[in-house]
Amino acid sequence: MLTVKCLIVDDEPYARKLVTGYAEKVPFLEVAGVCKDAWEVPQYLEKEKIDLLLLDIEMPEWDGMSLLKSWPSAPKAILITAHREYAVQAFELEVVDYLLKPVSFDRFLKAIHRFQQLHAVGSPPTYGNSIDNAVYLKHNRQMIRVPYDDILLLEVMGDYVKVVRQQGENILSKITLKELMTRLPVHAFVQVHRSFVVARNQVEAFTSDKIKVGQRWITISRPYKSVVRQTWGKRICLLIEYYFLHGRVLFRSDT
Repeated sequence: MLTVKCLIVDDEPYARKLVTGYAEKVPFLEVAGVCKDAWEVPQYLEKEKIDLLLLDIEMPEWDGMSLLKSWPSAPKAILITAHREYAVQAFELEVVDYLLKPVSFDRFLKAIHRFQQLHAVGSPPTYGNSIDNAVYLKHNRQMIRVPYDDILLLEVMGDYVKVVRQQGENILSKITLKELMTRLPVHAFVQVHRSFVVARNQVEAFTSDKIKVGQRWITISRPYKSVVRQTWGKRICLLIEYYFLHGRVLFRSDT
C-alpha cells in the first residue's frame, strides 16, 4: 500500500487536532507535519515531498487560496473551511475537494477517497457509509440511499429536512440542514435561503430574488444573494434574457 504524505494547515488549534485525528485513522495517510499558518508550508515542501495539503482558507496574513494561487507547483489540496463562498473559486484552482466545517469523519473519508481515485494510490477506505456519489438518510425506520444527482432541493421542515428528488420518493429525515450539508459535495449544492438548498445543476432560471428548481420557484433571501450571484454569475454558459410573466428571468443553456 502506498503511503500518502499529508500536511495539515489551519490556524485554529481545535481544527488542527480534529483533522490530525481523522488522518491518523486512515492507514495509508502519514501526517508529515502540522502548520498553524500558511507561512510554514514552504519549509515543509523544501524538506520533503508532500502529496496532499489539508488546507484551511481564512488564516492571518496569507490565506489558503492565496497560497495555491501563488504556488502553481503546490501539492493537491483538500480545502477545509467554515466559508461556503469560496467554493467556485476553489474548484477553478482544481482542488480535490471542499469540506465545510464542522467536518464529519465520513465526509473526510470521501474526500480522501476522491484523492485516491484521481491519483490511484493506496486502497479505498472501508469505513462506515463512505460510499461515493450518494448519502444515506434515515426515513421510516430505514436508511435510504439517495444519489447526489437525484436531489433537486432540500427544505427545512421543523426538526426535519425534506429531500425533494427527481425520480425517487421524497425523503423526510430527522437531521439538521447544517449536518446534512456536511455529507454533501459542497460544489454541487448552494444554499439560497435559511430553509432551502438547491442542486446547482438543477437550476432552470433565476431572477434577482427568486430561483427556479424543477417546477418550483424559491425566494433567495438577502444573506445568500451574493453567493447566488457568485455561483451563477461566473458560469461559462449562454445566458439568454427572457421576460417571463412580469419579471426579468435569466434562463441558462449549456449548449
